Amino acid sequence: MSEQKQDENRAMLDEQIAELVKGIRERKRIIEEHLEAIVSAKAELSELLEERGEGWADGRGYARLTEGGSLFKNPNASDQTNGSPASARGGFQRPAPTTPPLRRVEVK
Repeated sequence: MSEQKQDENRAMLDEQIAELVKGIRERKRIIEEHLEAIVSAKAELSELLEERGEGWADGRGYARLTEGGSLFKNPNASDQTNGSPASARGGFQRPAPTTPPLRRVEVK
């Protein structure tokens, strides 16, 4: 293959790679926005369930407050129980065992 042909092939590959990387970055940004919206909605839901004094259910599932843990965003930490990167689980990890149990929202 001539050097010119190799350069053209490389340029075509670089363009395809750049487009795929751009698409992945955009999808990651959209996912992060959705995760932020979920965290915000769960915080509001937690307040409403606390005010209601009990869980809520419909024909498709339920929402309730549970004891014994809270999940928080920390993409650089590893799981307390198995050492796997928190980023492998969406950046969430359980707090250190010394953290007092907190209420969290569970939605099914």
